[in-house]
Amino acid sequence: IDLNKVESSGPGRKVQKEDVLAYREQQTVQTMPSGKVKASPAARRLARELGVDISLVPGTGPGSLVRESDVVSFNDHSIAASGKAHTGEAEWLKLTPIQKATGERMVLSTSTVPQFSLSISAEMEKLLWVREILMDRVEAGTGRRLSLTTLLIKIVADALRRSSRVNAAYENGLIRLFREVNIGVAIGTDEGLIAPVIKKADLKSVNQINGEIKTFEEKARTMRFDVEDLEGAHFTISNLGMYGIEHFNAIINPPQSSILAVGKILNTPVGTENNSIMLKKLMNITLSVDHRCLDGVQGAQFLALIKQSIEKPEMFITGGENAS
Repeated sequence: IDLNKVESSGPGRKVQKEDVLAYREQQTVQTMPSGKVKASPAARRLARELGVDISLVPGTGPGSLVRESDVVSFNDHSIAASGKAHTGEAEWLKLTPIQKATGERMVLSTSTVPQFSLSISAEMEKLLWVREILMDRVEAGTGRRLSLTTLLIKIVADALRRSSRVNAAYENGLIRLFREVNIGVAIGTDEGLIAPVIKKADLKSVNQINGEIKTFEEKARTMRFDVEDLEGAHFTISNLGMYGIEHFNAIINPPQSSILAVGKILNTPVGTENNSIMLKKLMNITLSVDHRCLDGVQGAQFLALIKQSIEKPEMFITGGENAS
């Protein structure tokens, strides 16, 4: 740089560092090809690193030159507006209110609830057969294909009605036994995980349960739930089998004392009494339990009830109107 061409601003007309930088920026503006964004090399480099489109950045330098500070300011404003930040190879996402609330509940659960898990596998052939028998009738009555989750809700509701210690909550050193059987059904949405509640599920037919799930699924698409849809659950079912998950342990949602995790149906080789091997359709179910409400034996007895109803689903055939 020819210092004779630099306009000085210091005492005694001495050229300062700032004068040189301003002159350099001015020369960049003058030599910029027509039609290209006027930006300093440092600004262009920073824009590339942050993933910022330099053409969108307002310049505050001479001749609207985009400076490095302009890129920083533009990026900060973009972060505030969008809720996410690009920083090289990393990206920050702002949690939705549902995701934040869920995270806080799960931290509370894992830090304050002494929970353990029990797993068992159930043979699914008969329940799948019952599903096929009921399919057309239920779909005609509800407008929704009969899902395995619907049948499991009915089975679990019946087991909860017969197992008061599971349909319970630990509160202030006491165990609260609920009279109503209210089951939350975990549903994934773009906003996060929610669990709308089937109220008095033990008193409802398969048609009624399937219809309510359809309504919840429709509300989940627009996230327009009524407050009562999401309140009052005493137990939750989370089914990830449709995503190929074979087995998982779900985290209890306080103040509930239990949650049931449902896995994928697998064709599994099983040994028989005559020492031969045959393929059976098995599904893993895992019960997570608050040890203050239930011990291992009580949890195992509850799982055994569910397994028995899955493998011998006569309740759906002989249960009359309340069954289907």
